[in-house]
Amino acid sequence: QNGVLAGTGVHLISDGAGILMRAGELALSSSTITAEGEFAVAADRSLGAREPIAVSLSDSTLTAVGAESAALLLNGTGTSVLSDSVLTGGRQGLVLRRSSPAWRETGRLFQAHGGAARRFPWRPS
Repeated sequence: QNGVLAGTGVHLISDGAGILMRAGELALSSSTITAEGEFAVAADRSLGAREPIAVSLSDSTLTAVGAESAALLLNGTGTSVLSDSVLTGGRQGLVLRRSSPAWRETGRLFQAHGGAARRFPWRPS
């Protein structure tokens, strides 16, 4: 059975990955996750789970500081809802594989290139 990890005002600093999940639901608001490893948050269904993964971020900041890192990995069937959040990674802000994202028009997505964060423009479809 899948669980739910939900929190408001969570501040997590990690030497590796901030949060690694294989199944279930993650819902964070007004939170900051900083990771020295590859991912601040990795939702990776390819690790053996059969149920979809759901990730919801609101008014949060995810940062992965490694040179080849990404702030958020969504790998596998599932949904992601991001609103008013900032994603910064050494190589990519967001890696999305086989997932269904939902973007709010007020959201901000950032992508880092060569250590400098730049705004990554997008428009909801």
